[in-house]
Amino acid sequence: MAALDRSLALVASSIVLASCVSRPAPAPADSIRVGALLPFTGDLASAGENIERGLLIAIETVNEEAGGVGGRPLTLVSRDTHSDPVRGMEAAQALIDAGVDVIIGPEEGDLAESIEPLLAARGIPLLTISEAASADPTREALRFHLGPTAAAEGRALAQRMFRDRRQRASIISAQGTYGDAFAEGVRGELTRLGGSIISHERFDPEVEDRAVLERALDGEPDALVLVAYPRSGARIVMDAAALGATVSWYFAPTLNDDAFVANISPGLLDGAVGVSPEVGDEAAAFRTEFRARWSDERPLQITHFYYDALILWALAAERVEVSGGSISDVLRDTSRPSGELFAWYEVEAAFAAVRDGAEIDYCGASSSVDLTDEHELAMPFLGFWTIEEDRINREPAVFRSLCHFIGG
Repeated sequence: MAALDRSLALVASSIVLASCVSRPAPAPADSIRVGALLPFTGDLASAGENIERGLLIAIETVNEEAGGVGGRPLTLVSRDTHSDPVRGMEAAQALIDAGVDVIIGPEEGDLAESIEPLLAARGIPLLTISEAASADPTREALRFHLGPTAAAEGRALAQRMFRDRRQRASIISAQGTYGDAFAEGVRGELTRLGGSIISHERFDPEVEDRAVLERALDGEPDALVLVAYPRSGARIVMDAAALGATVSWYFAPTLNDDAFVANISPGLLDGAVGVSPEVGDEAAAFRTEFRARWSDERPLQITHFYYDALILWALAAERVEVSGGSISDVLRDTSRPSGELFAWYEVEAAFAAVRDGAEIDYCGASSSVDLTDEHELAMPFLGFWTIEEDRINREPAVFRSLCHFIGG
């Protein structure tokens, strides 16, 4: 626990940034470059800097407590996806050209799908959080998904809707793999429970088309599921109000954002419900450390998962340095229930165990990050949030961190 009290002074030589967190600084010649594809501009911009700050804490932790990986410091190299798949491809190529050893992100599902073969051809692991992993098993070797899948999120929201006695729903989702997977999760689960989906309308976030909303409302649903990003989501909610719609709103995790609520007239969203990846009770200490490091800013829920992704990769890379092997197989096996349990604030001890050849089970700031053979998060938690008096309120979690159960 002593690591919780450590000083997190910024090691300027270990960071190379393309955001507003810090000015770029030259990296040591022998540094290992960790790439981050994050949305600093565009529809997802409100998340980019917060996520990057979580990654910076992870970089500092590995460098200061473990001496880096294989004795070499880690350097964070961030590039802006602009919340856009086309410009995001350019950002991914820039990271490849910069010589990164791994890429964490992006938030955009279509972009993740597009860059996966590009990275696989170069042997660069891709660690994603927000989007479902590729369904193509021939492309899975170097991709790891360390967050709940979109389909699982959709199923959880459907269960909540049914519990709320909302059984006739329409879905409006942004075009792309994430929206489609989330919508299919809602459709499948609500149908299984005895409800029905009246319509599923897909929209282009860059095009204002009220006809999409009108079609979704045409069958008089008692609930409207919205899978969008803050800017386009706010526009749709305001359009619904202009049309006099009185449905109950249910939201994807992408709308768990103060910027979304801030762009909607007061009172319109009171009673709305959303689903999001949930974190265990270990996260309270991480939030305290994050706020101390970044002038009282709170970490987003998703930021906990990004921190864990970087630490897990670093532990796996250290094991490869010590014992050899494939980074793909080693990363999957770095966190297993059969290993000795190490919490997110015990990085120094976890690295020491890896260097001694021990099997470990890393338990993160988010909760358990054990992976299946398919490189998926084995036991993801999902929780709910509501909007009351124009504020997002996280519903109290009813579980402890999975790490307590796994570790006994």
